[in-house]
Amino acid sequence: MTMRRPYDRDWQRVRKRHLAQHPTCVRCGAPGLDVDHITTVRAAPHRRLDPTNLQTLCHSCHSRLTQLYDGQRKQPAGAALSGAPLDPQHPWFDADKLSPSDFTRWSKAGSGRDRGNRARGGG
Repeated sequence: MTMRRPYDRDWQRVRKRHLAQHPTCVRCGAPGLDVDHITTVRAAPHRRLDPTNLQTLCHSCHSRLTQLYDGQRKQPAGAALSGAPLDPQHPWFDADKLSPSDFTRWSKAGSGRDRGNRARGGG
């Protein structure tokens, strides 16, 4: 079986038909410009042309939804307020390299207990 590009002529035909039947955004009611796959093509390639797997979105709602989905796929970067890394694959999460004091330090740093004291001139 050859892999088809997701936005080929067949897709353009299905998209046009969908927008004619469902012209408004399902989220906000604005005029719909984008046709979104409810279940992603990556997750269900066999449903890429399935009309029951499509929803109309305005460009703003589609962008927000895409950003939300794309954000879930990316590895988090940086650290929480506690100092603990957000990336679960970070070497600090290797149990052999952690000591119980690391967790204590992280939980105290994120609790705000010492932040308030410093703001009032305390320790």
